Amino acid sequence: MSVNRNTRLALVALMALAAVLSFDVIAYHQVERTDRNAMLQATELARDWFELVCEEKQQRGIVAEIRTGIEFRELLGAEFTPVTTTLGSLEAKELSTNPAFAALVLRLIHEAGLDSTARIGVTLSGSFPALGIATLAALDVLGTEVILTSSLGASSYGANQPGALWIDYEQWLVTAGELSIESRLLTRGGEADNGKSIYTEGIEIIDSTLVEYGIDSYLPANLQESIDYKYRFFTSNEIDLLINIGGNQASLGSCNHSLVIPPGLIRELPDCEHVSQGLIYRLVNADIPVIQLLNIRDLALNYRITHPNNGVMNKSGVLFSNQQLRPLVAFGLLIFLLGSVWWVKTNT
Repeated sequence: MSVNRNTRLALVALMALAAVLSFDVIAYHQVERTDRNAMLQATELARDWFELVCEEKQQRGIVAEIRTGIEFRELLGAEFTPVTTTLGSLEAKELSTNPAFAALVLRLIHEAGLDSTARIGVTLSGSFPALGIATLAALDVLGTEVILTSSLGASSYGANQPGALWIDYEQWLVTAGELSIESRLLTRGGEADNGKSIYTEGIEIIDSTLVEYGIDSYLPANLQESIDYKYRFFTSNEIDLLINIGGNQASLGSCNHSLVIPPGLIRELPDCEHVSQGLIYRLVNADIPVIQLLNIRDLALNYRITHPNNGVMNKSGVLFSNQQLRPLVAFGLLIFLLGSVWWVKTNT
């Protein structure tokens, strides 16, 4: 039975479309990463430390003021306290309690080409304490030198409860969890990184907590001073990479470009000449890569990290593997498409 030219063209077009749409599924397969065991180790350590912090809060009678089905609900704080800096997304805070983010941080460090010999800077906001703990777990497993700075203000549902600020979490992990990394520089956070937007009562809570631990803090006069100081602090310590957790204003800056800094591993950013470009921009411009842990929904989607509803955590195959091309399959698809075109032309 003969097939007219238009029908042949339509068939070839449909076959080409099907080949293109199915190319990733057919031509690629998942190959287990060589660092999978270390990634799993980081995940388990993050889980252990999550449990430790939750137990500490429970023992101290500090409860999460939210209704949620996540396993590590005590990692989250309240919607609003005097320490609260800005509004925050409850969904994002819940998502951050999946310990698989520790595996992701370790993966991204390795994808940046770094290993245990690197020196890694971290700037951490109290807004995402679970991501902070997961990151420290990944760095502990990596065994690298860490230059850690923290800001103690926190957005909604972060570490914003009196008696359970980020510095409390950190000290509990040092004392009971064998964490060997401690903040070398602390700020109040919030607007201008000096607590300008935090209620007076919140400032008193932060300052009295630091006095209790015998820890000094850095109080910048304004945002630009904080950006400049932190830039000098990290570059003088010759870091190979910065991990930024949360939306500390000194990290992001106040220029319009701060709104489009993508999550994940960053090696370059759009040109910005604004005087208030933040620490992230300045370090990337100095050829120091950054891992940005903010707007984490996109990262979760890309690496199939699930929202931990009702205690369900997944160990995503995508997260722990790489896509690898099947050359013979790809070649076969190419021959198929070329043959289809030939079929149309020879029967015209």
